[in-house]
Amino acid sequence: MTIQTIVRAALDLQAQGLTPVPLLYKTKQPALRWTELRVQPPTSGQIINWFLHEPRNLGVLISHDLVVLDFDDRAAFNLWHEAHPLETLMVRTGRGVHVYLHCANAPLFTQKFLEGGDCKVTGLVTVPPSIHPSGAAY
Repeated sequence: MTIQTIVRAALDLQAQGLTPVPLLYKTKQPALRWTELRVQPPTSGQIINWFLHEPRNLGVLISHDLVVLDFDDRAAFNLWHEAHPLETLMVRTGRGVHVYLHCANAPLFTQKFLEGGDCKVTGLVTVPPSIHPSGAAY
């Protein structure tokens, strides 16, 4: 993963209306205090600066109408996707798949919605081109 690749990915997320967040390299831990990003999203200049000086992973802030279905089991994802063949952003993770959905009536709290899957409505999720702690690429 090059600096240009991660910066481009972060700026692409911003262009899609999402809020990118720098994570410590090979972790899911934020590299900065991210809670204020809920109120004031970062500028393009801030995003570029976050990734220029050292390797970082990339996360997305879950907020407003964005929810992420987090499948830790690919078999559970395959069953769900067969019943819900949506065209939306989906990202392969170390164990499963993240499905990004815009939902005006999102639940108030993260909750299990089926065996092998959670509906995340707050916090951060790690996205490509991040590197998993195991060394695998997202």
